[in-house]
Amino acid sequence: MNYNYLSYFSKHFFQRKKASNPSKCLILPVIFLSLLLFLTGCDNSSDSVKSDFDDFLDQCLIVYASQSKIYVHSLFEHPEDYGIDFDSLSSFGSYDEEKMAEELDAKKAQKEGLESFDPQALSQEQQAIYSILDYDLTLSIKIAENYEDYATTLGSDGTAISTIRSLCEYRLKEEEDVEAYLSILEDYPLYLDELYAYEVKRLEEGISSSDTLIDDTVSSIDSFLENDESDCILSTSFADRLAAISDLSDEKKETYLKENQALTKEILSACQDYVQKISSLHPKDDESKERIVQMDGGSEYYNLLIQQVCGRDYSSEECKEILQKMYADSLADFRSLKESQPDLFTEYYSSIPEEEEATDILEDLRKSALVDFPSISQTTYEIIDMPDALANYQSVAYYMIPPLDGDGSQTIEISEWMIDGSNLYATLAHEGYPGHMYQTVYMYEHMIHPIQACLRNAGYDEGWGYYAQMYGYDLMTWKDLDEDLTQALQSLYKDNAIMSICLCGLSDLYVNDENHTMEELVDWLEDYGISESNASTIYHYVIEHPTSYFAYGIGYYELMELKEKAEESEDFSLKSFHEDLLSYGSCPFSILEEILQK
Repeated sequence: MNYNYLSYFSKHFFQRKKASNPSKCLILPVIFLSLLLFLTGCDNSSDSVKSDFDDFLDQCLIVYASQSKIYVHSLFEHPEDYGIDFDSLSSFGSYDEEKMAEELDAKKAQKEGLESFDPQALSQEQQAIYSILDYDLTLSIKIAENYEDYATTLGSDGTAISTIRSLCEYRLKEEEDVEAYLSILEDYPLYLDELYAYEVKRLEEGISSSDTLIDDTVSSIDSFLENDESDCILSTSFADRLAAISDLSDEKKETYLKENQALTKEILSACQDYVQKISSLHPKDDESKERIVQMDGGSEYYNLLIQQVCGRDYSSEECKEILQKMYADSLADFRSLKESQPDLFTEYYSSIPEEEEATDILEDLRKSALVDFPSISQTTYEIIDMPDALANYQSVAYYMIPPLDGDGSQTIEISEWMIDGSNLYATLAHEGYPGHMYQTVYMYEHMIHPIQACLRNAGYDEGWGYYAQMYGYDLMTWKDLDEDLTQALQSLYKDNAIMSICLCGLSDLYVNDENHTMEELVDWLEDYGISESNASTIYHYVIEHPTSYFAYGIGYYELMELKEKAEESEDFSLKSFHEDLLSYGSCPFSILEEILQK
């Protein structure tokens, strides 16, 4: 019987002083009290331990999923079926110090509860979930304990503007969703106040955000403020989603449209106030700390982020070695192609892809993936245009992860920034087949436990996306090109993509680990043919999203390393290898490697 984790939850939550939001704080103790009552009748058999572990995961799912109404709605259409009280949750989560402390206590309690189980008494699938959960909890606790306020909410895609995006993508399928959405919208101005208070706290603690991040935040929100409440993306996107609800009367729709417009007007006003307040936080020149290495303990924090993103215990130096080798190998192939095919670069800029329509490309990719990837059920999907107000240099395409208990329909948004068929083909391979959409559908169909939806590893997910993108390049064809030129052009696209992501990752290290300024990065990247404008864009991105590029570059590297090892087997099958990679969902590579070796 596993009572240890129950007593730990009791100690940390039943004896807690009354909190400012009692309904939110009561969720955890009620959950674990109910489990305690259930477990008192269980025995110590192996089957009972496995059953107890499943029950424990059920409770962990509630804790993980209950971050906010927006998050839980993205996971489930009917959260009540998973024991989640939607109405008791905060709309957006919280940056309040007391609530962040409570969340840390919850993570420690989960960690304590997890360690009360003997992994050897669990099934193979449960052991995998045990390891994945342990990896996630261990790193998130370390970061929260030691570097709680190091992550900024600012930037061109900072929390304020990314939350607007989440609001624009909030699913509206029935009237209950509409009413919940409008209630959430009403809380956004207060959330901005909380974001501002958090940044003030960081400034007081000497972890002030830089002029660069503040200016990027202001610029991003100013763009959002260009339209009034009738033309704002919050109004136009709401109108589109509302129109799709067939069982709502025109009269009710009109009422909701007016309510949404009034709330949007309040949000626009709150955003204007937020911009003014954030603009006042410009630090003194000697206090600005926009690169992680400038912060106290910044190097240690940076390496924890690397482990969290990459899914392996890499140091910054090891990441640098990997990316440099990947770049060098691709550059050597690039030069070889140039020598063997003198006309290749002319074809690169002038060749016309045989497929240029998004739906045709995705269908072509779907059929091709059937050969080398395990099958999934017939999937309904649509490709829609990304609203201009949501498109930026960081986001030219976006796969919208569907709810676990939804109808299985899939959506990919594409920005008009996709200017040619070659880029579109690779993007749809990354986002669609056999990339994120295919990967997610497979995971949902073979899920061991729903908590896997909350434990997705960025390195695995984006590594898979990049792996799928490379697979897509090998399928691309162009009009009026012979086989030799086609294969050379496929290789050229792959080499260019790998070198690009490696340079971005190396730029992250150059800035956040080696403490180089934007001017120094511009000079460094100039030697690689990168323009000043593009180098500046990379700099802004890596100080806002440190280690994010590693998810693509290092993630792809890890998958290729696993493939190389698997190919040593005499009975290697690419389809079986892909099935092995996918069988445990989104998984840190250190754990995935252990699983594949068994």
